[in-house]
Amino acid sequence: MGQRFLEISHDNSSTQVLTGRSVSSDVTRLGVPLDELQRAPACSSPLPCLKPTNTHTVMIRTLESRWVLINQALRRSFRSCEDLKDAILKYNAAQAKCWDFTALDLYCKEEIRFLINPELIAARLFTEALDDNESLIITEIVAIDALHYRNFLQQFHPDNMKRELNKAYCGFAHPEMNTKHLSAVATGNWGCGAFGGDTRLKAVLQMMAAAEARRDLIYFTFVDTELLRDVHNIHTLITRKHITVGSVFGVLQKYYECVCSTASSTKAQESLYCFLSENL
Repeated sequence: MGQRFLEISHDNSSTQVLTGRSVSSDVTRLGVPLDELQRAPACSSPLPCLKPTNTHTVMIRTLESRWVLINQALRRSFRSCEDLKDAILKYNAAQAKCWDFTALDLYCKEEIRFLINPELIAARLFTEALDDNESLIITEIVAIDALHYRNFLQQFHPDNMKRELNKAYCGFAHPEMNTKHLSAVATGNWGCGAFGGDTRLKAVLQMMAAAEARRDLIYFTFVDTELLRDVHNIHTLITRKHITVGSVFGVLQKYYECVCSTASSTKAQESLYCFLSENL
């Protein structure tokens, strides 16, 4: 596993509020950072001397594919929840070129995270497009880009599932630290919504990646109670039977071969979790 490091700093110690002219609705789409610039003193005023108070480490992590060799049991400590206050490791699912969010009409989870942590915007200046086996880590915030699917069933192709597993594992793994000291990974519907990902498939793939990385998982369903129930039930089934990650992946491959590859429409006739429940 290779790693590249960069460091950036930002000052969050200022408590002074500077009022400026109002910002138009077109400009406020960019959110808090631009609004803060608008509050800056007039050009004739002396600028304050800002001293960095926090150092943010930016790291690109690379790993090799390993999913053929996996035989790690899924961890029992996975749990589902809907409340963001339980988050331990901030998690960000994003586009490969570091999120050109100005073109979107509504804020998504990654855009909100950029507004909360404006140092992420600075990372766009020097972050290249990520390869399939790379992740971007910025001081406890993990950025992993999901594939964009125009054909819903294509995401169940084994090559695409392997790619997403590698990507998630690369973001979750921390091999240089003792697993007993690692925090849980807080994640959710990674690559769903505009990217066309299936929430139930992505939940299982992230369970598998977290199990292989030997990390606990906190999964946010974002007020989707039906998804919460389904993810909890499938995890309970997997852990109760002590099924390994490799075995789960084998059934996922079987689902593609038996259901997805023979489907006459863009939707499978049998749901993923029903198939898993019958074949695990």
